[in-house]
Amino acid sequence: MNLIQGDDRRESIFFPQCLDDYIDSDSEVRIIDHFVDSLNLRECGFKFPKEDPQGRGRAAYNPADLLKLFIYGYFNGVRSGRKLEKNCHINLELIWLLKRLKPDFKTICDFRKNNRKAFKQATAQFTLLCRELKLIAGETIAVDGTIIKASNNISKSWSSNKLEKNLKENEDLVERYLKELEKLDDDPAPDKNQRKEDIEHKLEYRQREKERLSALKKSLDESPNNHLSLTDTDSKSIHKRGRSSVGYNVQTSVDSLHKLIVCCEVTDKVNDLGLLAPMAKKTKKLLNLKEPCNLPADSGYYVLDDLKDCEDMGMIPYLPTVNKSSNVQQGMYGKEAFIYDPQKDTYLCPNKSTLKKIRTTSQRGRLFNQYANKSACETCSIKHRCTKAKKTHFITLGA
Repeated sequence: MNLIQGDDRRESIFFPQCLDDYIDSDSEVRIIDHFVDSLNLRECGFKFPKEDPQGRGRAAYNPADLLKLFIYGYFNGVRSGRKLEKNCHINLELIWLLKRLKPDFKTICDFRKNNRKAFKQATAQFTLLCRELKLIAGETIAVDGTIIKASNNISKSWSSNKLEKNLKENEDLVERYLKELEKLDDDPAPDKNQRKEDIEHKLEYRQREKERLSALKKSLDESPNNHLSLTDTDSKSIHKRGRSSVGYNVQTSVDSLHKLIVCCEVTDKVNDLGLLAPMAKKTKKLLNLKEPCNLPADSGYYVLDDLKDCEDMGMIPYLPTVNKSSNVQQGMYGKEAFIYDPQKDTYLCPNKSTLKKIRTTSQRGRLFNQYANKSACETCSIKHRCTKAKKTHFITLGA
Protein backbone atom coordinates (compact mmCIF):
# COMPACT_ATOMS: atom_id res chain seq x y z
CA MET A 1 0.00 0.00 0.00
CA ASN A 2 1.11 3.53 -0.72
CA LEU A 3 1.24 5.03 2.83
CA ILE A 4 3.13 7.97 4.31
CA GLN A 5 6.14 6.59 6.16
CA GLY A 6 7.83 8.14 9.18
CA ASP A 7 11.60 8.48 9.70
CA ASP A 8 13.69 5.69 11.11
CA ARG A 9 14.13 6.33 14.84
CA ARG A 10 17.69 4.97 14.74
CA GLU A 11 18.76 7.32 11.94
CA SER A 12 21.24 10.00 13.01
CA ILE A 13 20.12 13.59 12.39
CA PHE A 14 21.55 17.02 13.13
CA PHE A 15 19.37 19.19 15.39
CA PRO A 16 19.78 22.97 15.40
CA GLN A 17 22.42 24.11 17.86
CA CYS A 18 20.24 26.94 19.19
CA LEU A 19 16.91 26.35 20.98
CA ASP A 20 15.64 29.62 19.58
CA ASP A 21 15.65 28.11 16.08
CA TYR A 22 12.76 25.84 17.02
CA ILE A 23 10.35 28.73 17.69
CA ASP A 24 8.73 30.70 14.87
CA SER A 25 9.42 34.42 14.79
CA ASP A 26 5.68 35.20 15.10
CA SER A 27 4.93 32.62 17.82
CA GLU A 28 2.71 33.75 20.70
CA VAL A 29 5.33 32.67 23.25
CA ARG A 30 7.62 35.47 22.06
CA ILE A 31 4.85 37.98 22.80
CA ILE A 32 4.35 36.46 26.26
CA ASP A 33 8.09 36.62 26.90
CA HIS A 34 8.41 40.30 25.92
CA PHE A 35 5.24 41.31 27.76
CA VAL A 36 6.21 39.75 31.11
CA ASP A 37 9.76 41.10 30.86
CA SER A 38 8.31 44.60 30.40
CA LEU A 39 6.30 44.41 33.65
CA ASN A 40 7.41 45.67 37.04
CA LEU A 41 6.30 42.61 38.96
CA ARG A 42 6.91 44.19 42.36
CA GLU A 43 4.56 47.07 41.54
CA CYS A 44 1.96 44.55 40.34
CA GLY A 45 2.14 42.90 43.76
CA PHE A 46 3.87 39.61 42.96
CA LYS A 47 5.56 38.06 45.97
CA PHE A 48 9.29 37.53 45.66
CA PRO A 49 11.20 35.02 47.82
CA LYS A 50 13.22 36.39 50.71
CA GLU A 51 16.75 37.19 49.66
CA ASP A 52 19.61 35.64 51.62
CA PRO A 53 22.76 37.80 51.27
CA GLN A 54 24.91 34.76 52.03
CA GLY A 55 23.23 32.69 49.31
CA ARG A 56 22.26 29.87 51.62
CA GLY A 57 19.44 27.46 50.91
CA ARG A 58 17.91 26.32 47.66
CA ALA A 59 17.33 29.09 45.10
CA ALA A 60 13.72 29.98 44.29
CA TYR A 61 12.08 30.37 40.89
CA ASN A 62 11.77 33.84 39.42
CA PRO A 63 8.09 35.00 39.56
CA ALA A 64 8.48 36.20 35.96
CA ASP A 65 9.11 32.64 34.73
CA LEU A 66 6.11 31.26 36.62
CA LEU A 67 3.89 34.08 35.31
CA LYS A 68 4.98 33.24 31.75
CA LEU A 69 4.01 29.62 32.41
CA PHE A 70 0.54 30.58 33.61
CA ILE A 71 -0.13 32.99 30.74
CA TYR A 72 0.87 30.30 28.26
CA GLY A 73 -1.42 27.85 30.04
CA TYR A 74 -4.38 30.24 29.85
CA PHE A 75 -3.70 30.85 26.16
CA ASN A 76 -3.84 27.10 25.45
CA GLY A 77 -6.51 25.96 27.91
CA VAL A 78 -4.08 24.24 30.32
CA ARG A 79 -5.00 25.25 33.88
CA SER A 80 -4.11 22.21 35.99
CA GLY A 81 -0.88 22.49 37.95
CA ARG A 82 0.07 18.88 37.17
CA LYS A 83 -0.61 19.35 33.45
CA LEU A 84 1.50 22.52 33.41
CA GLU A 85 4.32 20.59 35.08
CA LYS A 86 4.08 17.86 32.45
CA ASN A 87 4.11 20.41 29.61
CA CYS A 88 7.35 21.89 30.98
CA HIS A 89 8.98 18.54 30.14
CA ILE A 90 7.42 17.79 26.73
CA ASN A 91 6.20 21.10 25.23
CA LEU A 92 8.89 22.66 23.06
CA GLU A 93 7.39 26.17 23.30
CA LEU A 94 7.38 26.01 27.10
CA ILE A 95 10.92 24.60 27.14
CA TRP A 96 11.95 27.70 25.15
CA LEU A 97 9.82 30.10 27.20
CA LEU A 98 11.12 28.86 30.58
CA LYS A 99 14.69 28.23 29.35
CA ARG A 100 14.45 24.53 30.28
CA LEU A 101 13.18 25.22 33.81
CA LYS A 102 10.87 22.49 35.14
CA PRO A 103 9.00 23.64 38.28
CA ASP A 104 6.94 21.01 40.09
CA PHE A 105 3.15 21.24 40.38
CA LYS A 106 3.28 22.29 44.07
CA THR A 107 5.41 25.33 43.22
CA ILE A 108 3.09 26.17 40.33
CA CYS A 109 -0.10 25.93 42.43
CA ASP A 110 1.39 27.88 45.35
CA PHE A 111 2.40 30.69 43.00
CA ARG A 112 -1.18 30.99 41.75
CA LYS A 113 -2.62 30.84 45.27
CA ASN A 114 -0.25 33.48 46.70
CA ASN A 115 -0.54 36.00 43.85
CA ARG A 116 -4.26 36.25 43.05
CA LYS A 117 -4.45 40.05 43.27
CA ALA A 118 -1.19 40.44 41.35
CA PHE A 119 -2.64 38.44 38.44
CA LYS A 120 -5.40 41.07 38.16
CA GLN A 121 -2.82 43.85 37.99
CA ALA A 122 -0.90 42.02 35.27
CA THR A 123 -4.13 41.59 33.30
CA ALA A 124 -4.83 45.32 33.64
CA GLN A 125 -1.34 46.10 32.32
CA PHE A 126 -2.01 43.91 29.29
CA THR A 127 -5.25 45.82 28.62
CA LEU A 128 -3.37 49.13 28.78
CA LEU A 129 -0.78 47.73 26.36
CA CYS A 130 -3.56 46.84 23.91
CA ARG A 131 -4.92 50.36 24.34
CA GLU A 132 -1.52 51.86 23.47
CA LEU A 133 -1.26 49.61 20.41
CA LYS A 134 -4.69 50.88 19.21
CA LEU A 135 -6.20 47.41 19.58
CA ILE A 136 -8.84 48.79 21.97
CA ALA A 137 -10.76 51.83 20.71
CA GLY A 138 -12.88 52.56 23.79
CA GLU A 139 -15.79 53.87 21.69
CA THR A 140 -18.25 50.99 22.13
CA ILE A 141 -17.87 48.51 24.98
CA ALA A 142 -20.43 45.76 25.57
CA VAL A 143 -21.11 44.24 29.00
CA ASP A 144 -22.46 40.77 29.63
CA GLY A 145 -22.37 38.08 32.28
CA THR A 146 -21.79 34.35 32.18
CA ILE A 147 -22.27 31.62 34.77
CA ILE A 148 -19.09 29.74 35.73
CA LYS A 149 -19.59 26.46 37.58
CA ALA A 150 -17.80 26.17 40.92
CA SER A 151 -16.09 23.10 42.35
CA ASN A 152 -18.94 22.88 44.84
CA ASN A 153 -21.70 20.42 43.96
CA ILE A 154 -25.38 21.37 44.19
CA SER A 155 -25.75 18.79 46.98
CA LYS A 156 -23.22 20.74 49.07
CA SER A 157 -24.93 24.09 48.58
CA TRP A 158 -27.52 25.11 51.16
CA SER A 159 -30.06 27.90 51.42
CA SER A 160 -32.56 28.45 54.24
CA ASN A 161 -35.49 27.07 52.23
CA LYS A 162 -33.57 24.01 51.06
CA LEU A 163 -32.34 23.23 54.56
CA GLU A 164 -35.78 23.64 56.12
CA LYS A 165 -37.26 21.36 53.46
CA ASN A 166 -34.65 18.66 54.13
CA LEU A 167 -35.19 18.91 57.88
CA LYS A 168 -38.92 18.49 57.44
CA GLU A 169 -38.50 15.52 55.10
CA ASN A 170 -36.12 13.92 57.58
CA GLU A 171 -38.58 14.43 60.43
CA ASP A 172 -41.40 12.92 58.36
CA LEU A 173 -39.30 9.83 57.66
CA VAL A 174 -38.46 9.47 61.35
CA GLU A 175 -42.16 9.57 62.22
CA ARG A 176 -42.92 7.06 59.48
CA TYR A 177 -40.29 4.58 60.72
CA LEU A 178 -41.51 4.91 64.33
CA LYS A 179 -45.07 4.09 63.26
CA GLU A 180 -43.83 1.09 61.27
CA LEU A 181 -42.01 -0.19 64.37
CA GLU A 182 -45.20 0.10 66.40
CA LYS A 183 -47.13 -1.91 63.80
CA LEU A 184 -44.47 -4.63 63.81
CA ASP A 185 -45.05 -5.29 67.51
CA ASP A 186 -48.38 -6.92 66.65
CA ASP A 187 -47.25 -8.46 63.35
CA PRO A 188 -47.15 -12.31 63.46
CA ALA A 189 -45.09 -12.62 60.21
CA PRO A 190 -41.98 -14.88 60.48
CA ASP A 191 -39.66 -12.19 59.02
CA LYS A 192 -40.75 -9.72 61.68
CA ASN A 193 -37.34 -9.52 63.38
CA GLN A 194 -35.47 -8.97 60.12
CA ARG A 195 -37.84 -6.17 59.03
CA LYS A 196 -37.59 -4.60 62.48
CA GLU A 197 -33.80 -4.63 62.29
CA ASP A 198 -33.85 -2.98 58.84
CA ILE A 199 -36.15 -0.20 60.05
CA GLU A 200 -33.98 0.41 63.12
CA HIS A 201 -30.93 0.83 60.87
CA LYS A 202 -32.84 3.37 58.78
CA LEU A 203 -33.97 5.16 61.93
CA GLU A 204 -30.38 5.41 63.19
CA TYR A 205 -29.31 6.88 59.88
CA ARG A 206 -32.10 9.47 60.02
CA GLN A 207 -31.08 10.44 63.54
CA ARG A 208 -27.52 11.03 62.38
CA GLU A 209 -28.86 12.97 59.40
CA LYS A 210 -30.87 15.18 61.76
CA GLU A 211 -27.72 16.01 63.73
CA ARG A 212 -25.85 16.82 60.52
CA LEU A 213 -28.62 19.07 59.19
CA SER A 214 -28.94 20.81 62.56
CA ALA A 215 -25.20 21.58 62.49
CA LEU A 216 -25.57 22.95 58.96
CA LYS A 217 -28.48 25.11 60.08
CA LYS A 218 -26.36 26.58 62.85
CA SER A 219 -23.59 27.40 60.36
CA LEU A 220 -26.13 28.86 57.94
CA ASP A 221 -27.60 31.11 60.63
CA GLU A 222 -24.10 32.49 61.25
CA SER A 223 -23.46 33.04 57.53
CA PRO A 224 -23.73 36.73 56.51
CA ASN A 225 -25.24 36.07 53.05
CA ASN A 226 -27.84 33.49 54.14
CA HIS A 227 -26.20 30.85 51.96
CA LEU A 228 -23.79 28.03 52.73
CA SER A 229 -21.41 26.31 50.31
CA LEU A 230 -19.26 23.57 51.78
CA THR A 231 -16.50 23.55 49.12
CA ASP A 232 -16.28 26.93 47.35
CA THR A 233 -17.50 29.05 50.23
CA ASP A 234 -18.09 32.14 48.03
CA SER A 235 -20.19 30.34 45.42
CA LYS A 236 -23.98 30.45 45.30
CA SER A 237 -26.82 28.43 43.89
CA ILE A 238 -27.83 30.01 40.56
CA HIS A 239 -30.92 29.22 38.51
CA LYS A 240 -30.71 29.82 34.76
CA ARG A 241 -32.85 28.47 31.92
CA GLY A 242 -34.63 26.10 34.26
CA ARG A 243 -31.42 24.55 35.61
CA SER A 244 -29.75 24.94 38.98
CA SER A 245 -26.02 24.98 39.51
CA VAL A 246 -23.52 26.29 42.04
CA GLY A 247 -21.11 28.86 40.71
CA TYR A 248 -20.30 32.49 40.06
CA ASN A 249 -21.62 35.25 37.84
CA VAL A 250 -18.63 36.56 35.87
CA GLN A 251 -19.11 40.05 34.43
CA THR A 252 -17.10 40.94 31.33
CA SER A 253 -16.72 44.12 29.28
CA VAL A 254 -15.55 43.70 25.67
CA ASP A 255 -14.35 46.35 23.23
CA SER A 256 -16.07 46.26 19.83
CA LEU A 257 -12.98 46.95 17.67
CA HIS A 258 -11.22 43.57 17.92
CA LYS A 259 -13.55 41.91 20.47
CA LEU A 260 -10.87 42.05 23.18
CA ILE A 261 -11.84 41.72 26.85
CA VAL A 262 -11.24 44.99 28.68
CA CYS A 263 -11.92 43.84 32.23
CA CYS A 264 -13.89 41.23 34.14
CA GLU A 265 -15.17 40.74 37.66
CA VAL A 266 -16.25 37.57 39.45
CA THR A 267 -19.39 38.12 41.54
CA ASP A 268 -21.73 35.95 43.61
CA LYS A 269 -24.84 37.75 42.34
CA VAL A 270 -27.53 35.39 41.10
CA ASN A 271 -28.48 37.78 38.26
CA ASP A 272 -27.14 40.85 36.44
CA LEU A 273 -29.37 43.46 38.09
CA GLY A 274 -27.33 46.31 39.57
CA LEU A 275 -24.02 45.23 37.99
CA LEU A 276 -23.96 47.50 34.92
CA ALA A 277 -22.85 50.71 36.65
CA PRO A 278 -20.01 49.05 38.63
CA MET A 279 -18.66 47.43 35.45
CA ALA A 280 -18.95 50.71 33.54
CA LYS A 281 -17.08 52.54 36.30
CA LYS A 282 -14.31 49.93 36.40
CA THR A 283 -13.95 49.97 32.61
CA LYS A 284 -13.85 53.78 32.44
CA LYS A 285 -11.22 53.95 35.18
CA LEU A 286 -9.03 51.25 33.63
CA LEU A 287 -9.00 52.80 30.14
CA ASN A 288 -9.00 56.38 31.50
CA LEU A 289 -11.77 57.32 29.06
CA LYS A 290 -12.27 61.04 28.57
CA GLU A 291 -14.89 60.93 25.81
CA PRO A 292 -18.43 59.42 26.04
CA CYS A 293 -18.56 55.70 25.33
CA ASN A 294 -21.44 53.55 24.09
CA LEU A 295 -22.39 50.79 26.51
CA PRO A 296 -24.71 48.13 25.01
CA ALA A 297 -26.07 45.40 27.30
CA ASP A 298 -29.02 43.01 27.46
CA SER A 299 -32.31 43.51 29.31
CA GLY A 300 -31.03 41.65 32.37
CA TYR A 301 -29.24 44.85 33.44
CA TYR A 302 -32.33 47.06 33.26
CA VAL A 303 -32.28 49.10 36.48
CA LEU A 304 -33.16 52.79 36.18
CA ASP A 305 -30.71 53.93 38.86
CA ASP A 306 -27.93 52.03 37.11
CA LEU A 307 -28.75 53.59 33.74
CA LYS A 308 -28.68 57.07 35.25
CA ASP A 309 -25.33 56.42 36.96
CA CYS A 310 -23.86 55.22 33.65
CA GLU A 311 -25.05 58.35 31.83
CA ASP A 312 -23.64 60.58 34.58
CA MET A 313 -20.17 59.05 34.16
CA GLY A 314 -20.25 59.37 30.36
CA MET A 315 -20.98 55.70 29.61
CA ILE A 316 -24.12 55.85 27.45
CA PRO A 317 -26.18 52.65 27.99
CA TYR A 318 -28.15 50.98 25.21
CA LEU A 319 -30.60 48.37 26.48
CA PRO A 320 -33.81 46.82 25.16
CA THR A 321 -36.95 48.42 26.54
CA VAL A 322 -38.15 46.41 29.50
CA ASN A 323 -41.62 46.71 30.95
CA LYS A 324 -41.68 44.88 34.23
CA SER A 325 -44.77 46.58 35.59
CA SER A 326 -47.62 44.17 36.33
CA ASN A 327 -50.08 46.98 35.52
CA VAL A 328 -48.73 47.31 31.98
CA GLN A 329 -48.99 43.55 31.48
CA GLN A 330 -52.69 43.86 32.40
CA GLY A 331 -53.28 46.59 29.80
CA MET A 332 -53.02 49.54 32.22
CA TYR A 333 -50.91 52.70 31.92
CA GLY A 334 -47.22 52.60 32.86
CA LYS A 335 -45.14 55.51 34.13
CA GLU A 336 -43.99 56.30 30.59
CA ALA A 337 -47.56 57.38 29.79
CA PHE A 338 -47.17 60.32 32.21
CA ILE A 339 -45.22 63.29 30.77
CA TYR A 340 -42.90 65.09 33.19
CA ASP A 341 -42.38 68.88 33.19
CA PRO A 342 -39.02 69.52 34.94
CA GLN A 343 -39.56 73.30 35.19
CA LYS A 344 -42.84 73.00 37.08
CA ASP A 345 -42.06 69.62 38.65
CA THR A 346 -45.43 68.23 37.52
CA TYR A 347 -46.76 65.35 35.44
CA LEU A 348 -49.32 65.40 32.66
CA CYS A 349 -51.51 62.29 32.87
CA PRO A 350 -52.99 60.43 29.84
CA ASN A 351 -56.24 62.34 30.38
CA LYS A 352 -54.38 65.70 30.09
CA SER A 353 -54.68 66.55 33.80
CA THR A 354 -51.77 68.04 35.74
CA LEU A 355 -50.46 66.07 38.72
CA LYS A 356 -48.55 67.99 41.38
CA LYS A 357 -46.12 66.68 43.96
CA ILE A 358 -47.87 66.20 47.28
CA ARG A 359 -45.29 64.41 49.44
CA THR A 360 -41.93 62.61 49.60
CA THR A 361 -41.74 59.21 51.29
CA SER A 362 -38.92 56.85 52.21
CA GLN A 363 -38.96 53.13 51.52
CA ARG A 364 -36.02 50.84 52.30
CA GLY A 365 -33.64 53.77 52.47
CA ARG A 366 -34.75 55.32 49.15
CA LEU A 367 -36.76 58.52 48.62
CA PHE A 368 -39.90 58.54 46.45
CA ASN A 369 -41.98 61.50 45.22
CA GLN A 370 -45.75 61.14 44.97
CA TYR A 371 -47.83 63.17 42.47
CA ALA A 372 -51.63 63.46 42.39
CA ASN A 373 -54.65 65.58 41.39
CA LYS A 374 -57.50 64.61 43.69
CA SER A 375 -60.30 66.51 41.95
CA ALA A 376 -59.30 65.34 38.47
CA CYS A 377 -58.77 61.68 39.47
CA GLU A 378 -62.14 61.37 41.26
CA THR A 379 -64.09 62.24 38.09
CA CYS A 380 -61.69 60.73 35.54
CA SER A 381 -63.34 58.38 33.04
CA ILE A 382 -60.17 56.34 32.42
CA LYS A 383 -59.04 56.08 36.03
CA HIS A 384 -59.55 52.30 35.85
CA ARG A 385 -56.58 52.15 33.47
CA CYS A 386 -54.34 53.91 35.99
CA THR A 387 -55.18 51.99 39.14
CA LYS A 388 -57.59 49.45 40.57
CA ALA A 389 -57.59 51.17 43.95
CA LYS A 390 -60.71 53.09 44.97
CA LYS A 391 -58.69 55.89 46.57
CA THR A 392 -57.07 58.78 44.73
CA HIS A 393 -54.40 57.67 42.27
CA PHE A 394 -50.77 58.51 43.07
CA ILE A 395 -47.79 58.48 40.73
CA THR A 396 -44.71 57.44 42.73
CA LEU A 397 -41.19 57.98 41.41
CA GLY A 398 -37.69 57.82 42.87
CA ALA A 399 -36.52 61.15 44.19
